[in-house]
Amino acid sequence: MVPDLPDLAMRTPGRSDRNDKCRASTQQQPCAITLARPFPECSLDAQSDKRGCRRREIPRPSRPLHLPFPSEATESETVIRVRAIRGAIQVTDDIPDLVMAGTRELITEVLDRNGLSGEDVISILFTTTPDLSSAFPAAAARQLGLHDVPLMCATEIGVPGALPRVIRLMAHVESAVPRSAIRHVYLHGAAELRRDVAVPG
Repeated sequence: MVPDLPDLAMRTPGRSDRNDKCRASTQQQPCAITLARPFPECSLDAQSDKRGCRRREIPRPSRPLHLPFPSEATESETVIRVRAIRGAIQVTDDIPDLVMAGTRELITEVLDRNGLSGEDVISILFTTTPDLSSAFPAAAARQLGLHDVPLMCATEIGVPGALPRVIRLMAHVESAVPRSAIRHVYLHGAAELRRDVAVPG
């Protein structure tokens, strides 16, 4: 049951005479209120004049757009995906030349072993252990020609007993190879970090 509604005046400017008959009652369904002159439907780019809203037709595409998923690509198409590549290298001392040289070696190996060029790199995040602070690894990446690639440097968490003097990177790249074919690179003493994925060399 719908509770009794107060006997309110339903005469509102713009309402039809049918609204005058709509009163609170004990009917199962509440009465409907209609507009005598409903507002015209207007598109978002409609222009208005003194008479009100003027309707304009919006062109619609003849058929819905369809963007294929990678799984729908044909055999002749090459699907480019975003892949993340990990890498690390251990240097012998916190000297700018050694940090820069180690970073250049690491980046070069990551690109070469995955068949990539600088144009395929989207961004690189570098971290160094707290005992390396003499140079920015990103500066070494600029020396290799990665001038328009977003780069960032950060300090690795100083966990007691962790491997010292390590430069790490995570590079996001565009690649057509599956994730299982990505070659992560761990050089010199850093190979101890991930022997499960480290590539010898």
